[in-house]
Amino acid sequence: MPKPTIDLIALGKTFCVLDAEGQSKTISALIDITWSFFPGEVCLLVGSNGSGKTTLLRLMAGSLIPSSGHIQILGKLYHPQRWPSVNIAWIGAEGRGFYGPLNAYENLNFFAQLYGIPEKTCRPRIKTYLEILGLLEKADFPFQTYSHGQRTRLAIVRALVIDSPILLLDEPTEGLDPETRVRLWEILRGESAKAEQKTVIVATHDVSQALPYSDRILALQKGRLIPSSL
Repeated sequence: MPKPTIDLIALGKTFCVLDAEGQSKTISALIDITWSFFPGEVCLLVGSNGSGKTTLLRLMAGSLIPSSGHIQILGKLYHPQRWPSVNIAWIGAEGRGFYGPLNAYENLNFFAQLYGIPEKTCRPRIKTYLEILGLLEKADFPFQTYSHGQRTRLAIVRALVIDSPILLLDEPTEGLDPETRVRLWEILRGESAKAEQKTVIVATHDVSQALPYSDRILALQKGRLIPSSL
């Protein structure tokens, strides 16, 4: 059996919020989550709104710090100031922004350079995934002219171009047409997970369509891991 890509060990996350009377209180977004993710698999995160899916993804992406427990990435313990030196591709609702005046190639080359990927290396991947996701004809237009669905597709291209061993996606099919949704799941399952042995973790409400392309399901309810009936 392969070694886990990500280990969650008794993971918990709390937030301090103000109640209706202005008093501070602590809420638990995640409670004692223990789970391992492996290379070559697509794992779905399912649960109702507020169940903790996005919080869990953000913890694994390194944009939140656990309140309790630990995360290990490729066998290395998470530390707030010393995140393991591995590229983690993260697509969240708040993370789809690009630079408006720049076109697709310029935006994608910029982000690739942030991850230390030379332009001559990423250029073929950029063209391939732009074509697959139906953006090649739009590639020379400024990002600010893109529709919501096109912006989502470009964010997916960015995640695939980074060529990370870990893909974290929060509702990636939102705003996509049915045909593109199917093509995306085929890419995540066939090319990213199976052919390239990436770990693909997807939070989605589109469970019926995603299920045939998944290997395992992590179900959350009010921040707790529960048995899945799917």
